Amino acid sequence: MGDETSTSVPVSSAPKTKREQNLEGEIDRESDPAKKRELKEELDDLRSEREREDARNQAAVAEAGEHRSQNIRQRRLEGGSRFNVRYRERLPDTALTPGGLKSALAEYVVFDSPNPRSGLAAGPAAGPLAPASMPATAGGLPRKGMLIREADVLLGAPKNIEERPEGRLKVVTRTYATKEGQIIAEFVEGVLFRYSAISN
Repeated sequence: MGDETSTSVPVSSAPKTKREQNLEGEIDRESDPAKKRELKEELDDLRSEREREDARNQAAVAEAGEHRSQNIRQRRLEGGSRFNVRYRERLPDTALTPGGLKSALAEYVVFDSPNPRSGLAAGPAAGPLAPASMPATAGGLPRKGMLIREADVLLGAPKNIEERPEGRLKVVTRTYATKEGQIIAEFVEGVLFRYSAISN
């Protein structure tokens, strides 16, 4: 159990194309100066295009990484104070129950009995708790940097999902239908970096 702390969004450089590899071999074998110059110009053009693709990818990754960092900072602010509970060996079965967590923190925290007038009953929760940054109900607008699972909690299940390559990156477009209208959200490496809203 723990918070997401990684702000990195991995991306690999575009590899040499098959045409680049072939041109390098042809240039080495070519004896005609004019033909060799022509081949070198084509190779330079291909290399420049690959470098531009790498630059576009790095820019998209930098933006996605910044949004992820902002998202993590926001969730830390919303989360407030916390304890990190670590176990020396395997995680005991009781660790994931309210009683097991209370036992682990008993030395540091005093758990008051619930007020009978508050309507809260003692005992295990009815289901898993959502992260503090996740709204309990669907609706509202997303924010850049949120993860796919957070968008699904906020907006409900998407009515359409499409994928497309952007250089070396995979962009996932998820379309959500809400009572206010339609939201089209684009994710890179699972991080929201752009969305548009169309009202009814």
